Amino acid sequence: MAKDKTRLMSIGIIKCHDFKSSRNRFVPRYHLYDNIEMIWGFLEDTVSECLKRSAPYQEKINSSFRVGNISYFDLEALHSLPRYYIKYLFTYVFFFGALTEVYEVFYDDLKNLNDELHKEHQLRIKLPKMPKKTPYIEKVKKIRNISITHVGKQNKKNPATSTVAANWKYVTIELPKNEPMDINKLCFFSCRIDCKDSDGKMVHTSEDLEIKGIHELHENCTKYLEEFDSVCAEILEKISCELPLKNGDKEFTLIR
Repeated sequence: MAKDKTRLMSIGIIKCHDFKSSRNRFVPRYHLYDNIEMIWGFLEDTVSECLKRSAPYQEKINSSFRVGNISYFDLEALHSLPRYYIKYLFTYVFFFGALTEVYEVFYDDLKNLNDELHKEHQLRIKLPKMPKKTPYIEKVKKIRNISITHVGKQNKKNPATSTVAANWKYVTIELPKNEPMDINKLCFFSCRIDCKDSDGKMVHTSEDLEIKGIHELHENCTKYLEEFDSVCAEILEKISCELPLKNGDKEFTLIR
């Protein structure tokens, strides 16, 4: 499952053998490969479990749908599922943040290796930049920081955003008129609040933290992670094409 998402697993790892100390060093570090594969699996599992949890409710909603009516099963789903949705959403956001950081460390390992090869072998690969974080990815990162990691901690620059982020009950859904409700489109933080001073003057308006369902979250985050994976894979492939290299006490080889 995770191997379908990442090119890195099929390229290999670079071994640096130091003849003087008879020691091997691996770049990027072994555990980064393991973490990338594992966390991709966590993300896929979280989405799968969320959809599996909602499936029985969605079947009842679909079978009881009548145009213009809100059924008992609509209400049942809206009462029962938000706490699970929050659990799955926060789990996804947390591990997405972790995987993003693993890719950043992987990128830095490759950058440092590139500098080392330039110094010792006059080889320098032009590195593509890390993918740019979209406003959506920045929003997901913000939710991780102020709704999970530092929940309840006030942001002096925008206390309104901190207030919204700390209230996990802001879960809503749009009720369509001519089709059954899609319970997997539960919205997180769809509201905005304003902060005013003692004179009633507007001081702050909370920032956008809305996540329109697990499908939207997974689609946007997967796109960003796949771009990051491609950048790292491109660098690793370019360096690998120049191997093996030997100079003095060190030898660089690719291990598949």
